[in-house]
Amino acid sequence: MKSLPVVSIVIPVFNAENYLGRLLDSVKKQTFQDYELILVNDGSSDKSAEIIEEYRERDPRIHVINQENSGAAAARNRGIEESHGKYLTFLDADDAIEADMLQVMVDNAYEHQSELVVCGIYTDIIEKGQVVSSATMSAPDQVVKGNYTIREYTIKTMDKSIMYSPCNKLYVTSIIRNHSLLMRTDIDIGEDLVFNLNYIGFIDTLTMISTCYYHYYQRDTGLNIMSQFREDKAEIMGIWIKELFAFSQELSDPYVKDIILWMKIRWFLSCFIEMVTSNKNFNEKCIYIKTVIEREHLQDIRVSSLDFFKKVIIRFVTSGNVFLIYILSLAIGLYKQKYKNRYYKRITK
Repeated sequence: MKSLPVVSIVIPVFNAENYLGRLLDSVKKQTFQDYELILVNDGSSDKSAEIIEEYRERDPRIHVINQENSGAAAARNRGIEESHGKYLTFLDADDAIEADMLQVMVDNAYEHQSELVVCGIYTDIIEKGQVVSSATMSAPDQVVKGNYTIREYTIKTMDKSIMYSPCNKLYVTSIIRNHSLLMRTDIDIGEDLVFNLNYIGFIDTLTMISTCYYHYYQRDTGLNIMSQFREDKAEIMGIWIKELFAFSQELSDPYVKDIILWMKIRWFLSCFIEMVTSNKNFNEKCIYIKTVIEREHLQDIRVSSLDFFKKVIIRFVTSGNVFLIYILSLAIGLYKQKYKNRYYKRITK
C-alpha cells in the first residue's frame, strides 16, 4: 500500500503560462521530496493546461484537477478536499520558492509540534521581466505557545503583512478538516487572511521563521495605479475589519486594540489611494471619501500607543477633512507608483 505524502501542495492555476514553469521547477528542486502536488486548473484559456500536462507526465506526485473558472478561493478549496498530506501549503502559480523551503518548514513543524509554521516573504519588484529590487516581509524567529498569546502575536505582527497570505505557511490538514475551514468564495480580496484568522483560532503552537523562502513577484503589468480602483473594495475591507475584531474580542492589551484601529485606517486609506488616482472626476472622489469616512466612523478612531508615523496618518484620516485626505492619498499613491520598493519597505516596518 502506497504511503501518504507528508505535505500536500495546492496550486490554483489560471492563465499562468508565462510563469507556471518557473514555479513548478522551484517545487521540483525542493530538498524535501515527500509531497504531492495538486494543480487546480481554474478554467485557463492559455497554454497552462498543456504545461501542467507536461509536468504531470514526468512526475507521478502531480495530481491535476480541471474545473470551470471559479476563482482562486474555490480552486484552493478543491485542492483542500483532494489533499492527502499530514501538512498542507498553498503556492501561487506566478511566484516561486527557495529550494529548502519545505524542508525547513517541515523540520520546524516536527521539532516544535507546531500547528502553523510561517516563513518570511521576498517581495520582488519586476520591470521588463527583470527583478529590479526586493523588499522582505518577516518576523524574528520565535515559537509562540497558547492560543490567547498566538492571537495577540498575530495582531501585533499584522502590520508586517506576513500573516495575510497562505503561501508562506504550513498548516496541519486535520485541523482544517476537523473544523471545516475553507476559503470564502463571496469575496476575492483577502479571503486568505480571513481563512488564516479562522485557522489560528484553533491552534496552540505557532512557529515563526525569519528567513525568507517565498518569492512574491510584483510585476509591471503595463497597468498603472490609475486602473486599480474597485467600487466594492471598501465593503470588502469592512468584512476584514469585522473578522479582525471578532478574532481579537477576548484580547485585553490596549496596544492590540490600537493596532486593529491602525489596520482599519490603513486598509480604508488604500481604498482612498486607489480612488483619488483613478479616472473618476474630482467630485466623485470627494463624495466617495466622505461616504466611507461616515459609514465606517473613521472620525471616531483614537489611539495612544503607536509610533509617530502612524499617528500622523491617523490624524489626517480622522480629521474628516476630505480635501486633506484627498491630498494625502494622492501623495502616497504617486509615491507608491514611483518608488515601489521604498513603499513596501515603509509599510512593513
